[in-house]
Amino acid sequence: MPDDEYQEYYDPEEGELVEEEVLEEPLPAPTSGGGSFVLIVVALVLLLVAGLASIALQWKQKVVVRNFIVEGESLLKEQEILAPIEFAKGHNLQLLEVDVLKSQLLALPYVHDVVVRKEFNGTIRLRLHEREPVALTVHNGHIMVIDREGFLLPWRNTVAQRYPKLLTVYGTERYAKSERGLQRLHERDVAVILEFIAALAESDYASLLIRELHLDATNTTWSKASQSSSQFIFGNDGRFNEKLKNFEIFWQKVISKKGFTFYNNEDLRFKDRVFTTPSVISPSPQEITPL
Repeated sequence: MPDDEYQEYYDPEEGELVEEEVLEEPLPAPTSGGGSFVLIVVALVLLLVAGLASIALQWKQKVVVRNFIVEGESLLKEQEILAPIEFAKGHNLQLLEVDVLKSQLLALPYVHDVVVRKEFNGTIRLRLHEREPVALTVHNGHIMVIDREGFLLPWRNTVAQRYPKLLTVYGTERYAKSERGLQRLHERDVAVILEFIAALAESDYASLLIRELHLDATNTTWSKASQSSSQFIFGNDGRFNEKLKNFEIFWQKVISKKGFTFYNNEDLRFKDRVFTTPSVISPSPQEITPL
């Protein structure tokens, strides 16, 4: 017999060590029917899940598009957003392709992007991202809106209501390749416009005086200020914060004293200096005014 089946102990009556066989307790017999019960429960759960899935599938196949919920619109009106996708009402919700609706909505000029989501109750939710107007321009005799990416958008009254102080840009004659049926300004002109507008917004009071910008590819982009016929030359090479500060100083120290019509143009492209050309009514030659 193996050693692990016996144990030794000292018997005082015998006066010696005695070996005794160790008997293992028998394992309890498995309860009959336990495994079968678990299998039955699992099978019932699976049947229930399959039945619910079948019912849900049948229900989804019968759901049709009933209405739309539009979010994020401010420049566009809800009825003009929904007009190109009204055909979807009554169509099977499950079979309706989201990309079809999205392509219809992206054809609207003021829609930059849109997220289309189906909901189980027959609702389609539209989350719009509209284009952001930054300036106005005149193109082929029509007022157009320039967005932050340089696209030309048709004028609408809601732009004036939400953006009442947009800068008017002239000289927009260079265009890049059009996209989605929209013309787009040349990227260099867009960069000048955006940088000038950003600097104007940070100025102390130049934004109250300057309401138009005239683009010129020869680095002589210029502006006009309220009540003045002078051309204030800012150029195309940036540093507009510095140049607008010089404009404000020059306006306060010189223009306010000599009058709005004394100079024909003021060149602000040079650091700490303003080169001026007097108007024809002034006998003075070109002047250099230190700031």
